[in-house]
Amino acid sequence: MSLYSRLIAMELGKRRALRSDFAEDIYLFAALHDVGKVGIADEILLKPGPLDPQERREMETHVVRGSELIQEMIGGLRLVADSKVEMLRHVVAGHHEKLDGSGYPLGLTAEEISLEARIVAVADIYDALSNVRPYKPALPLQEVEDIMQGMADRGQIDPECLEILLDCREQRQAIAAAYIDPFLQGAGAWWASEEGVGPRPDLHVSRT
Repeated sequence: MSLYSRLIAMELGKRRALRSDFAEDIYLFAALHDVGKVGIADEILLKPGPLDPQERREMETHVVRGSELIQEMIGGLRLVADSKVEMLRHVVAGHHEKLDGSGYPLGLTAEEISLEARIVAVADIYDALSNVRPYKPALPLQEVEDIMQGMADRGQIDPECLEILLDCREQRQAIAAAYIDPFLQGAGAWWASEEGVGPRPDLHVSRT
């Protein structure tokens, strides 16, 4: 997911003349977006089916838990509150917000959601749809693209971030093919399809 985030951030950096290390910071901080899941029970993370309402509420607390962990880390390390620290906070706190206000935990709307959170949100959704999850198989790339375009058309995710990601189909497939987890590969978890290389739909891993 971090690599997809960097892919988007690199092009945005060129378009908007952002600072030279913007994309690399996105890459590093995107890896921490779900840090709050350390406080979520495996029974929920690995449930092989839809969550019930109570489980869904518990799952959604991972964003607040993550923000609290990041704040503890910042305080413990006595980090200066500079632009990089703020970027990390925004990534962890905002990656499940939606531009139309339908996201969580705060129901923020477009003008309230940072660029870095928008980038990671798009990358995270793409990663979740294109890979196996406990409650679903990996979807073909065209279906993933269609679903996400629908989300952009409904005003839920950033259309420019999505446009960039969709324009990079070859790079996306290269990332999927090159960064196969050795353990999963050894377990025969990956397969080749006409849409490229992807995870086998019968293997359960943690939900996003």
